[in-house]
Amino acid sequence: SKHPIAKFLCHYIEVHFPQVVRNKVEILKFKENLGSGVEGIVDGRKVEIKRISKITQGTSIGVFVDEAKVLEIGLSDKLRDDSFQATKRLKELGLTPFILSGDNQAVVERIGESLEILPKHRFSEISPEKKNKIIKEIIIRVSDLDMASAKEKVK
Repeated sequence: SKHPIAKFLCHYIEVHFPQVVRNKVEILKFKENLGSGVEGIVDGRKVEIKRISKITQGTSIGVFVDEAKVLEIGLSDKLRDDSFQATKRLKELGLTPFILSGDNQAVVERIGESLEILPKHRFSEISPEKKNKIIKEIIIRVSDLDMASAKEKVK
């Protein structure tokens, strides 16, 4: 998976459990379920790694083997040190910052408040597909504005 959480987990396993990396296993029928997790067959057993709940401070990820949960990992986000300054700069440029996040509403509200982003500009539990759709719509609207501005200049 290309998801940041998946990359983190892979790196963590490589560093803390090198024996797992040395004993590479074949994964059959690998499937990525965008926004929720991955699954595949390992040694004839169905293995899934997926989001199981959205907790107040983050997300809980579960590892399942043949439908039985064998591990649960709690994850939480931390704002980057430069987030407040970047948001402030966007506002100084006359831009409106938004949050489009797959995280739960409580997390997005907490982050939105700390960055002073208006509640109407905070969107939680957005799937990757929906984020892409929203971003494409924004690009189309900006392109339309650029075209209108260019036509105005030509007159």
